[in-house]
Amino acid sequence: MCLPLAAAAPLVISMVSAGASIAGQAAQQDAHGKYQQKVVDANEAQMQQNRDVATKAFLDQAYAANNQLAQMREQAAASKFDEERKALEARAATLAAAAAANVDGVSLGSMLQTYFMHEAMFNTRHDQNLIFKKQQSAVQIGSYRSEAEARILGVQPYTPAPLAPVDYVGPSLRIAESGLDVYTKLSRGTTKGTQYDPFDDDF
Repeated sequence: MCLPLAAAAPLVISMVSAGASIAGQAAQQDAHGKYQQKVVDANEAQMQQNRDVATKAFLDQAYAANNQLAQMREQAAASKFDEERKALEARAATLAAAAAANVDGVSLGSMLQTYFMHEAMFNTRHDQNLIFKKQQSAVQIGSYRSEAEARILGVQPYTPAPLAPVDYVGPSLRIAESGLDVYTKLSRGTTKGTQYDPFDDDF
């Protein structure tokens, strides 16, 4: 027995509506997925740019600090060399003067010891100052590194939200419900011996 066209109308409408609902959900899901992918790409580009800028800034700062330390070392080495030259000249002059004045023994040893003490004190201060400068430079570079790391971590990766799945169950249930309703009304109409009217709520 063929299904009357009028009886099939609600079922067809339900099927079309279900298809449109599924298609709409799929289109919305696709659009949302593409949008999230664009956000992910933009976020990754921003993270890379931020990482590059932070790394370059750190390298520039570290280079400047190391260059400054190298200049201090050169200046300290030149100063130490100059001080050692002056000490040698002073000892030579003292020895010459002592020889001219016939001074020797304990008196000469005492005079030379004074120069040795001054030279040792200068060398100690020089070495301690250089060590301090090295430590200060290391701390400064460490601070630059921490700033770079903090800047890199300042841009966090974007985590896309899960996409809502397309609802196939709901539209399918509505189709089944409509089909069952049509079948029930057809059965009632057949029992009553009257023609089925899909818009008659009494069926």
